[in-house]
Amino acid sequence: MQLSFPSGENLVMKTHVTPEVLAKILPEMKTNSGKPQFSTPLEQAEQEILLCRKNSIEITIPGDSDYPSELNDGSGPDFIEYLGNPEVLNNRTVTIVGSRAASKYGMDLAFKLSEILAREGFCIISGGAYGIDGAAHRGAVAAKGFSGVFLGGGILKPYPDRHIPLFKEIIKLGGVVMSFVPATFPLMPWVFLRRNRYMAQASMATVVCEAQIRSGSLSTARHAMKCSKLVFSTSDSPGCQILAGAGAMVFEEVEEIVSFLHAKKTL
Repeated sequence: MQLSFPSGENLVMKTHVTPEVLAKILPEMKTNSGKPQFSTPLEQAEQEILLCRKNSIEITIPGDSDYPSELNDGSGPDFIEYLGNPEVLNNRTVTIVGSRAASKYGMDLAFKLSEILAREGFCIISGGAYGIDGAAHRGAVAAKGFSGVFLGGGILKPYPDRHIPLFKEIIKLGGVVMSFVPATFPLMPWVFLRRNRYMAQASMATVVCEAQIRSGSLSTARHAMKCSKLVFSTSDSPGCQILAGAGAMVFEEVEEIVSFLHAKKTL
């Protein structure tokens, strides 16, 4: 199963980024042997645009009308490839992240929080992975609300591929799936770390439902703190205890966050 929509089954393409512009900002694609996959950056850019057009993938750069406003301050990605509607990220958004090997308590917490906030009109951002990420996205889908998936790899190689039906449902409901690397770019640690920063930057608050000490969700929360964003965490996992010590607001019940964010929404 593919995430893309071949033959124009999705929206009519509006991508206007030229190969010359894209050639200056694309990370280099390499073969398995480590050699450049294309002879020149311009060739890579031309092929990338063709691939995106073939699969109805849009490309946006800073300054474009479809580039998310919270990322458009000079520190966001040089380009974004997406399927769906990125304008949902210009609404009030909340990032919900946590452990991939989450407990039932953490999964239920993420689902319930996401479902309630989505019904309140918030867009739920997460990374699309197993565990807390997936629960957060499913909560938004259950509420028929908006969700934004920030992938850690290329949009034609979404991780995990078992979540492709979930990603398609998110797009169907008016949400967005996006990537910050070329469409077939492989999974690499630096991409995940950069993705975590963008998730924090794009939302008004980050909620960590459950995390271990080495969890990537801690980097998302720390970036949120650096951006002076709200950070919430539970108190029942080692990673969340670290965040609480760093100044995150500790919560025990979903209603605590909902009430706080609802108050912020009306200001």
